[in-house]
Amino acid sequence: MSASRLISSFEGHVYTKVDEKDVRDKILGLKPRLNHFEFCEFEKDEYPYLDGMYEEELIERGWDEGTDDAVLIGYIYTRKNLNDKEYRVIVCKEMIHSLDQASDKTFTLDAINTLSEELTLPDVMKEFSCHTMRDKMCFFLALTVLFPLSTKRKFLESYQKEEISAKEISDMTSLPEVTIPLLMSPAWQFISEKVIPKYLEEEEKKDLEGDAEEEKFFREIREANKAKPKISENVVS
Repeated sequence: MSASRLISSFEGHVYTKVDEKDVRDKILGLKPRLNHFEFCEFEKDEYPYLDGMYEEELIERGWDEGTDDAVLIGYIYTRKNLNDKEYRVIVCKEMIHSLDQASDKTFTLDAINTLSEELTLPDVMKEFSCHTMRDKMCFFLALTVLFPLSTKRKFLESYQKEEISAKEISDMTSLPEVTIPLLMSPAWQFISEKVIPKYLEEEEKKDLEGDAEEEKFFREIREANKAKPKISENVVS
């Protein structure tokens, strides 16, 4: 997963608000096969327990030339009527899902429905599936990108002295107010400095295997494309 590079590119961010468009551009730069994102909405009653989801589509182009021109398009689905602050977090979380290995993505309708049901259960009662835990981690990663420790340090002393409120920080950073107490807490420091780096370390190990599988996948596409007759070969004069 290239999320570690994504996080490091925003650490030390000098602005109070991280623009989600900058996050998008960084992710596209980290995953060259990903051509672009499409942004779609769904009604709450379609997936009652989800605020967002991610899906990818493989597009083969230039097959008549026998070239390796297959690209991915990422579809970001968000629930209608999210407020602007909620939308920022959910969109970033789903974009970060694009950095998952294919085996870790939730693609099918049944899997999505299972995931939505699991996310509504109290943590203490859950047996986390890989997808559920990953979804939580991508949520943490999104907050880490949108609220770097450098931003936390900017507000911490005033927040501890109660000179600034969670709502004021929420308004300045354009993050949901409900996330601010967590982000300003010692617990978040531990998550940022211990939990997330450990998680990313494990993901990097999986990436070594995933990159080999991805290269094999696209190599098979190249070979299949070369085997296809060119358009000129089908023209009868």
